[in-house]
Amino acid sequence: MRVKNVLKWALKLKSLFCCFVLFVFIQLHSQDLVHKQLNPVYSQSIYFTQSFQKFDNFSMLNWLVKRNKIIFDVSFGVGVNRTFYQKRFFPQAQIGFGYSVFSFRNCELSPEFNVGFSSFSSIERHYFSSFKVGYFFQFGRKFLLIHRLNGGLLNERFINSLDKITSANTIDWQFSLGIGYAFN
Repeated sequence: MRVKNVLKWALKLKSLFCCFVLFVFIQLHSQDLVHKQLNPVYSQSIYFTQSFQKFDNFSMLNWLVKRNKIIFDVSFGVGVNRTFYQKRFFPQAQIGFGYSVFSFRNCELSPEFNVGFSSFSSIERHYFSSFKVGYFFQFGRKFLLIHRLNGGLLNERFINSLDKITSANTIDWQFSLGIGYAFN
């Protein structure tokens, strides 16, 4: 019975993720249609962050696209402690969606919604998925200083020694600092 519930939850998670990606695509496309007659503000930046999270510290490479006030962020990284010291590869992928509410000179503050996926293998394979809400702050024009603070829900799944899927939910957090470069 418990395995069926976890599998249903995993199916709902995949559906929610697909809806989120579709929503972001529609928002970015609608920004282009609405502001086509105006001068659209479009910028891309790449940055490196050190992200402190509940289970590990992640070194992340991020790509950020900003169109008018909509912000879309994709991040890939590895957990430093588990990957380099414990010799267990611990990758993480994140997708963030934000909306710039405060922009003054070189500062920008945006609330954001963040979805993350990670996995590592010990005796059994562990899968982590997280949904976090928080803010994203950047300072600078060409060279950027980045700060992110998020909190939310983390789900961990793994197959136990009885070949049953075990799932646990807990509170998750993320604190990131980084530097970046804006292309335009």
